[in-house]
Amino acid sequence: MKISRPQVENEVKKSQSFGFISHLRLALRSRFFRALAFCLVVLLAFILGIFAHSSGQLYSWVLWGHKAWAKTTQGLVVKVGSYRRNGLPTLYIDMPYESYYKILEKREEALRIGVLLTSDEDMVPAQIRYKDGETLEVDMRLKGDWVDHLESEKWSYRIHVENKGQIEGMRRFSIQAPETRNFLNEWAFHQHLAREGVLSPRYQFVNVVFNGDVKGVYALEESFSDELLESQGRRPGVILRFEEDPMWENTANFMEAGGNAILDEAIFAGFFQITDMNTSEVSVFRSGHVKDDPALSAQARMAVGLLQTFQRGELPASSVFDVELMGRFYALSDLWGAGHTTRWHNIRFYYNPVTGLLEPIAYDAIPLDDWWMRDGVAYPFADDQLFDDAAIQEAYVRELERVTREEYLEPIQSQLREEFDFLRSALDWEYSGDVLEPPWDDLEDRRLMLSEQLRPVQEVRGVYEFTSFPVGEGGDYLRFDISNLMVLPVEVIGFKVSGQPIPAKREMITASTEKYILPDKIVPTLRQGPMGERESLSAASFVVHFPNGLDVVSENAEFDVYAMVRILGLDELHEIPLLNYASSPVLSQGARPNAPSITEALALHHYLSLAGGGESLRVESGDWDVAGDLVLPEGVPLTIPPGTTLRFERGALLISTASVTILGTEEKPVTLTSQQESWGGVVVLGADNASSWEYARIENTAGSERSGWMLTGGITFYESPVHLTAVAITGSMAEDALNIIRSEYKIEFSEFGGLVSDAFDGDFTHGEIVECSFHDIGGDAVDISGSVLKIERSKFVNIADKALSAGEQSEIHALALTIESVGIGIASKDLSTVFIIQSEIIAAEHAALAAYIKKSEYGPAEIIAKELSVQNTETYALAQTGSIIIIDESIVESQDFDVGLLYDLGILGN
Repeated sequence: MKISRPQVENEVKKSQSFGFISHLRLALRSRFFRALAFCLVVLLAFILGIFAHSSGQLYSWVLWGHKAWAKTTQGLVVKVGSYRRNGLPTLYIDMPYESYYKILEKREEALRIGVLLTSDEDMVPAQIRYKDGETLEVDMRLKGDWVDHLESEKWSYRIHVENKGQIEGMRRFSIQAPETRNFLNEWAFHQHLAREGVLSPRYQFVNVVFNGDVKGVYALEESFSDELLESQGRRPGVILRFEEDPMWENTANFMEAGGNAILDEAIFAGFFQITDMNTSEVSVFRSGHVKDDPALSAQARMAVGLLQTFQRGELPASSVFDVELMGRFYALSDLWGAGHTTRWHNIRFYYNPVTGLLEPIAYDAIPLDDWWMRDGVAYPFADDQLFDDAAIQEAYVRELERVTREEYLEPIQSQLREEFDFLRSALDWEYSGDVLEPPWDDLEDRRLMLSEQLRPVQEVRGVYEFTSFPVGEGGDYLRFDISNLMVLPVEVIGFKVSGQPIPAKREMITASTEKYILPDKIVPTLRQGPMGERESLSAASFVVHFPNGLDVVSENAEFDVYAMVRILGLDELHEIPLLNYASSPVLSQGARPNAPSITEALALHHYLSLAGGGESLRVESGDWDVAGDLVLPEGVPLTIPPGTTLRFERGALLISTASVTILGTEEKPVTLTSQQESWGGVVVLGADNASSWEYARIENTAGSERSGWMLTGGITFYESPVHLTAVAITGSMAEDALNIIRSEYKIEFSEFGGLVSDAFDGDFTHGEIVECSFHDIGGDAVDISGSVLKIERSKFVNIADKALSAGEQSEIHALALTIESVGIGIASKDLSTVFIIQSEIIAAEHAALAAYIKKSEYGPAEIIAKELSVQNTETYALAQTGSIIIIDESIVESQDFDVGLLYDLGILGN
């Protein structure tokens, strides 16, 4: 049966919350009604004037009118004045009558059905003004799934700013009544996640004036766009979700047929839900924008493919999602009682093109709401397919243990308390009661409850018996049947029989209700139903040979038998009269190659050997050809000794999740190069310890693109500190010869030369460059975004684009630089600041200095120069209006220019 979408009646009923006045106000804004009103007022004034003059009452009428107007305006001034004094910025919205009437129709449809169904066709044109800024053209529509967003005078809206306009760096956002997200708790939750590195929309509060009506305080929430990612230290990329529209259309169908009663009956009967995490479509936000960008399109194909392969059960969650961030997201959601954000139709994902994994974006949390808080862990996501992965469960437990420690909450409270108190006072004039109470006491209660949940009296239960195994071979064996009593996975370390330890091994398992693979771990799990009820216990059977030295008197003989277990992710070990775990299928390959075990790595690459007591790997000295990728085991460091040469095949990569140490010397440098014209390069991801490279030559890298896993760097360090000394990076064909992301670094006495594009690109980094040489560079020599850099005593020669480029709120401190034969000497963009002292710029083709806005969501930039010598350069400084260049305390005159056009002409960049 085709489920038809409800249609709106032609005549829209006037709701009580609007009434006659609101409709009249809109009518008066149309040209016809304004002309008619003007004529009527003139006619009435003429008639009254004749009557008043003839009766001698004209003066008394004028006096009465003056007093009435004064009284009215006095009240208005008091109201608006108190409204403005709350200290929040104001968003003014002006919507024409035609747009507003369409909004009214949509609202009436939603109120009649009980659910708001939206599409792009619901967008209407309007204008906004933020604070005292310029008027911006926008498209708007109603937003919210349930009609609580529409029932009061404060309706919720989705707003898209047109023509590259923005407010607070946001071009797409929503506004909604604070009560729809549990007032200030949603703001505090997002602030907390940002401090923990978990993506979430920016969330703040504003006053709203709609068509001249003071609507009061609204919550403003950022939508899913590049601005969200860049504001939180991520590269622009693809954001996607499980498509939820069919679910809401089905909800509307049932509710229109009979309201909540019919819907509840359908849910109870089990035939309501037509989509869930496993069956829903996967959709990409801003799909048109993504389609127009080849790089984003490739990322989107990989991201959607990963998510769909996960839905089909062909890849485990730990090969698709960032395990650590998923664990942290779940733990913080549990702490805040924010289970609403973990539901499949609320969670969003960002595909990180560097890691090749999906990161969660927390959204629509409704923290500390009674409906979503339960006295138990992992609610309501314990039964979710996404959480049903031992690696993610382990990360969740580890994070939950961390955030429930006694000392954890105090620093968070200290950081948020001042701004929370300010926002509370701003909302207090409009809301009263306990709805604005600080969340700290409730958080402390939940911390205590969750901490206790991680320390149960007994994790498992079980029995043991004597058996013969294998069948027909005889012999004395013990069989342990163990059931997990926890919602969380439990790790079996081993057993004790009359004091004799028996380490658990995977081959001991003969049967299990749940199966996973984790190296050297045996983990059964307990499933949890959708409303918190326990469905069944998971169990496993272990068969072990009876320990030597113990006599089997009879099958009824009693021994002291214990299972040694712990919750997966915790260190605390418990001895219980029995316990369990299981094995799992071999993982398929995700976006990037799977990490081998140490044994597998040694077998694949004969030039590797064990070092550091078997906990690290070492390349044997010599000249080696590398076959395929050199993928190192997870978390295992690598050392390359002096005089070693590694030659890689075309496109091959050296991939590590631990430090890579190069120990070259001036006489015996280490060389990483290609067997043919190029190779992929080096990738270090999430290494805890710093990589150190000394006297190394890195040649002919090209970066990598593998079906959406894209590395622009010939050398990439992601969340991995690094120190480079006397390193020569030459002949790279990659977009960035060296790309460092979200890391600390130091580069000294090093050379970058003969490069097709940029030499060094730093994204969201803190670093230092000392006494380095950059020459014959086809792009920028040094390009940083969202970063802080100190650079000294370095030389730049023959740079096609910029010697130094600072963007996206970066800061550069430069001293004693020599810059010669460049396109632009130093460029500062998008809220960035560059300080340069005691330096010289010679023969800059376009300009020695340039400051401007490239991305509209940011602001003007500045350059402050002292003791700067500029020679053989026609244009000394180029400052866009609003940006500032100061040279020896003199401000350079700014000018208007079209940044886009100058980029197209190649003046501001390639």
